[in-house]
Amino acid sequence: MKKRIFAFILVFCMLLAPLTGCKENEGEWLSEEMWVDVEGDSTDNADNADNTDGKGNDASTGNTGNKTPSGGSQSGNKQNGSSTQTNFNKRPQQQATGENAITTQMTGKDPNANYNVSGKVSVSVNTNRATDYEAVFEAFKAVYKNVDLEIRYFSDSDNSLNYILKQASIDKLPDVVFDDAANVPTYIAQGLAYPLDDFVKNDPDIKYVSKEILDTYRYGNKLFALPNSIHFSCVMINLDIVEKLNLKMPALDWTIDDMVAFLKAGTTKEYSGCEQLFGNYSIAAQLCPVYDRNVGLYGYDHKNGKFNLTPMIKAQQLMTDLRKIEGLEAFSLRMSGLDKYTAKFGNSNTGDSRMALKLGKTLVEFDSGTWEDPNLGNFKFNNCLWPYPQSEKGRMPIHVDNSMMTKTAKNPEAAFQLLRFITYSTEGNLARLGMYDKANAGKYVLSSRMYFPVSNHPDVVAQFNKIDLPEQYKYMYQNVDKCYRADPKKYMVDFTNVINTAVPEWNKVQDGLADATSTNVAMEKKLNDKLAETLNDFNAKLEKHYK
Repeated sequence: MKKRIFAFILVFCMLLAPLTGCKENEGEWLSEEMWVDVEGDSTDNADNADNTDGKGNDASTGNTGNKTPSGGSQSGNKQNGSSTQTNFNKRPQQQATGENAITTQMTGKDPNANYNVSGKVSVSVNTNRATDYEAVFEAFKAVYKNVDLEIRYFSDSDNSLNYILKQASIDKLPDVVFDDAANVPTYIAQGLAYPLDDFVKNDPDIKYVSKEILDTYRYGNKLFALPNSIHFSCVMINLDIVEKLNLKMPALDWTIDDMVAFLKAGTTKEYSGCEQLFGNYSIAAQLCPVYDRNVGLYGYDHKNGKFNLTPMIKAQQLMTDLRKIEGLEAFSLRMSGLDKYTAKFGNSNTGDSRMALKLGKTLVEFDSGTWEDPNLGNFKFNNCLWPYPQSEKGRMPIHVDNSMMTKTAKNPEAAFQLLRFITYSTEGNLARLGMYDKANAGKYVLSSRMYFPVSNHPDVVAQFNKIDLPEQYKYMYQNVDKCYRADPKKYMVDFTNVINTAVPEWNKVQDGLADATSTNVAMEKKLNDKLAETLNDFNAKLEKHYK
């Protein structure tokens, strides 16, 4: 097997200070001299991974009988089916110079850019995230000749929060944070984020970013972060079962009724419609916006700042009704013991709560998303990712990672030019998408075969459509502006603590021990009271740091 090899000094330092770099650098970042990448394969133990990315892990909403799927989240890729996980965390051996830049029709010709800015700008990059970034920094250096770009590499879980808080404590904050999955309000409460309204208000390119996405980064009517990249929640479909049972693939804009019919059709003596209806994802929570387009996950109405649990009632009722269908959910066969489960699927590894899935015995897997694309080949059956069911064409759940500028940026004009370049600028997105163009094959080590931009500028759309991708991925991207966020952990104030108010009662509903209607009617006020309490504390900190 191929392996990642580190220079001796890095090995020694990391033994002394894991995750933060060498002692002489005061835990700031790993320098280029200390990290040498060679061709190689690294198989991390997914069972020990830190599940912090917010993709399908926003709260422990599985029922009391459900176990977390074997394998956690690492580098934004949840491990649903393989025993090992490929580590795609590749880094260039040299800092970006601009000499290796991808040239596009927009290179150096962005009418909304300010190429004359100058000064030193630092950007932090979490190498633990499976994000392709080499081309975007090379392209930036090629056109911003007067900016001294310093890339600070570090490796820590799936978000930048621990690293940024540590750097703040020693007055070493980077100017820009690249592609982060952490909770934005936490940065704001610490007074670390730079408000961006004055920078974006006259920028025509910002209109190509979904307002629904952009508004999730507004707190106290101030914009504190920008979306960097998008992933879509998906269902994974076992194509071998589709073929064997002579099923028709659903439409790209299939409905909840279509989903129910598909699950029933895939339930036979040999197969089940799915492994879990209440798994790592709360499927009911993700379906709330299907029942009411004014709410997001768990029925949270971002515009009004309150929970509306009426759609949660409908979604939970649907899930409990499906669970009553014998064998449709493989996991329900376990609930009174393993006998029924092993009678249907065997006992090859009953300690794994996803055994039937991994054996290729379930038609649909709900705990999935486009971040899983690099892992699909690890399953022993043909499969594909498919859009989530929709109530209106193109309205699907998405996960958005962000970038922000820190309040201590010494050259804010230059730092913002980098921030817009790596988020919504047409020029930056064309260069970044160029990594996946056949013309540039082999130029970069890639973690995926695509990147979903936040911009829907016509030139960006055209470049994305040039990539050789399945039709469903192109369908997803062309409908970004209709989508809703499925990762409240990243943008809601103290989301986990708030939602945990309801989790025990929701678990009872999912276990068939409580009624969905009465539970959620009572729970709506409790959630909103907890949310109001949390927001009062947050708003006081917001006022303190951003008067």
